[in-house]
Amino acid sequence: MRELDRAQSRVAETVVRIDAICERSGALGAACASLAAEDFETAADAVQRYLALDSKYPGLSPCGDEHAGEAAEQHRTLLVRSATHPCA
Repeated sequence: MRELDRAQSRVAETVVRIDAICERSGALGAACASLAAEDFETAADAVQRYLALDSKYPGLSPCGDEHAGEAAEQHRTLLVRSATHPCA
């Protein structure tokens, strides 16, 4: 029974991770599309949604907890690149 509980827990954790990935992907896609269309207000909203996902999914930063600082730097780099070269 313990093995089944562990497996169920791993499945639940995986579903949460998949949800986080899908939401991040959607927010990035919306930001890219908005930047390409020069709709900066909508792009800013999408970026805000992307950044808010860290608080919605604590401990599930894109690079994992041990690399949280790196993830924050990657977020900043992505935003700068998106602003200068949308979805390139």
